[in-house]
Amino acid sequence: MPTQTITLPVNFESPMADPVKLYAYAFTRGGKLLDRQEVNSGKAVFNDFGLPGSEVRFFIVPGADPRVEKVRTIDDVLKFQPFEPKVTWDKNKLITSRVPIKFPALWKWVICNVKGTVIKNFNIHRISGDKPICRARVHICDVDRILFWLNKIPDHIIARIPDIILKPEIPIRIPKPFPNPSPLLSNVSSRLATLTNANLFNTFSNVHISASALKAQVPVSDAIKRTLLSGNTNLIRTSVAQNLAIFHPYFCYHPWLWPWLYRIDELKTEYTDMNGRFDTNITYIAGSDVPDLYFWVETLVNGVWTTVYKPNIPCNTWWDYKCGTEVTIRLTDERVRWECQDVLPGELVWIKTIGDGASVSRIKQESFMQVIPNNTSPFPVPSMDRFGMSDASVSNAGTSANDFKRPFGGGLSFRVQFSSGLRATGAVYYKWKWCKTHMPDLTPLNPTPADSDFIDFTGGVSKTYSYEYVDFLNFKHIDYKSVVLGNKIVGTTHNLYIVPPVNPAMAPFNVPEMSPQWNQDTDSISFDSNSLAGDGMYEFRMELYDAAGNRLTVHRSRYQVPEINTFAPSVFAPSKMLVDFNLITQTATGFKMKVRIDNQPVEAAVYKLNLNGVPSSPTCCGFVNYGNNAANIEIGFKAYHPHGLGEFSFSIQKGTCADDGVPAITNAAGFVNNRANLYAVDANGRYAKTFHPNELLGSCAAEQKAAYAEYLYVQALAINGSSHLDYLDRSASAAFALEP
Repeated sequence: MPTQTITLPVNFESPMADPVKLYAYAFTRGGKLLDRQEVNSGKAVFNDFGLPGSEVRFFIVPGADPRVEKVRTIDDVLKFQPFEPKVTWDKNKLITSRVPIKFPALWKWVICNVKGTVIKNFNIHRISGDKPICRARVHICDVDRILFWLNKIPDHIIARIPDIILKPEIPIRIPKPFPNPSPLLSNVSSRLATLTNANLFNTFSNVHISASALKAQVPVSDAIKRTLLSGNTNLIRTSVAQNLAIFHPYFCYHPWLWPWLYRIDELKTEYTDMNGRFDTNITYIAGSDVPDLYFWVETLVNGVWTTVYKPNIPCNTWWDYKCGTEVTIRLTDERVRWECQDVLPGELVWIKTIGDGASVSRIKQESFMQVIPNNTSPFPVPSMDRFGMSDASVSNAGTSANDFKRPFGGGLSFRVQFSSGLRATGAVYYKWKWCKTHMPDLTPLNPTPADSDFIDFTGGVSKTYSYEYVDFLNFKHIDYKSVVLGNKIVGTTHNLYIVPPVNPAMAPFNVPEMSPQWNQDTDSISFDSNSLAGDGMYEFRMELYDAAGNRLTVHRSRYQVPEINTFAPSVFAPSKMLVDFNLITQTATGFKMKVRIDNQPVEAAVYKLNLNGVPSSPTCCGFVNYGNNAANIEIGFKAYHPHGLGEFSFSIQKGTCADDGVPAITNAAGFVNNRANLYAVDANGRYAKTFHPNELLGSCAAEQKAAYAEYLYVQALAINGSSHLDYLDRSASAAFALEP
């Protein structure tokens, strides 16, 4: 054997019509990678391995696919339709069999177009619709199925497959999130009966499937059942390979099994354009398996690339992807914002929302008395002043249209969009300022504040932009940076912020990166509402300034807000939202809005039962000896908020049967500090209602005893414009048992 190098001849039975780049890989018989060398002039030259020739295996693979760079195992090589030559050692040289004529045909490359759209459904003050997600990072991956390494799955894993198929768990649920359309069946329960003529991997579903439905409809033949019940792992292995289309739906629901059945390799990373689109080409060898594509997505969240879509692999893979097929990826992650709007034309500033979803046009700007629901006659129905509150439907907190019950709290941001021509009018800077006008109970404090009563916001504000760059392998990427808008001192005016130009490459930023683009919306100011002067009503003002720091008086058309019912298009801000509005000249010195701030948590407690006016179960064991049916049993709980800005839900569950609960007379829900379902309430939010034992025993009256669980959840109503402030919520629970 040679002591310095080993030369592997690579010859063909017939000359290649279109020569391709080739690599030769050397592995030990045990599968350890020894070396990889490019084939040049009909040979590949390796350094001496120091092993007997009988211990070395060689593989010839096409090299155009960049994934060959990642080959580390023989399993990796098998993806590329390799040729393994028969090798004979003749003293100091190798003699190899010629590459058969079929391999050049197999090694032809297919160019495959992969395209799609990344979207998310947004609800901006009840205006719901799918919007594109621009500048998202889409990872395009290839999934290898079980057939490539079925023989290497341990017997103890194979032995568990029969129970998965023949004894499915109840219920079986299709995993989410889905691509749209998803690769699974559109109606599994109706299509499984015809599975022998269907390709399960190309279809989709969002239904829940019962085990009985699957057992009744999946065409598992008696022969397959006998094989699965045989206990012979070799036979079960073979059956899995032959019936993968039948077994695959079951595999979706067992994550512990996935690492044994599916492998994933990233092919390419693409970025979506302003329309949420990605469109690229991948290549694969004509003779190899058609790519099975899986997609996962990252977006920038608080300046960090964050995974926002990565569903389970087996149920969300586009098996045997048909090149050019449109892929729609629907995001649901709450952190993903809609920032792909076009540049806003004109000479205006559109004050849009607080946070992501609370339209400034849907915040009550004057006293508005609205009835408190869930109160039961004959008690009078109270009203609450909804001044400064929103009816926004945001994450983790539903509300109905025109139910203005949401104050604001926590970290707030005022989101605006500056038009392309605003700076050209001389509006170079802006500022926000605040003044507290009412106490939490809406007692006037300074309802008509003067300009001198306002305090400037002073926090830093940055605006993010994306840009493109090309790496050392000539691949294009997108990344993000930000520029500081303020705060700045201009002349004698403090706390000013830059109105951003149309493009970050323009003055005053002049960023040097390639193809920079703004996210069109701007969080014009962000602050912690806890840092203000306590809970209550606030007036917030926005003003525009020129290059010398002088406040501008502008036409009312300069300040615009969302259309109250449709959100878009923008409309002139109403006069009540303009500062120093002049009816004759139609001018104003700024924009203003009244916003109610409340950061108070609620209180929740479930009390011991009172029996005939005396606290029961003093030992806290929960047993209540009621004596006879004439006894009075008082149920009590506390649901309280110091300003009445909370809702509660109280319920009692009897025993262990979900369908045999306590009559609805025990349950209550509504605004805190107000009567609900005939429960009396005092000034401290303590609710109480009296029952006789048989009212609580219901169907257990014959036994004269039963056990109960009490559940109370109290929700603060405050939002930050994007989500409900659930850290202000409280809950409580307790249990008791009745016996004579």
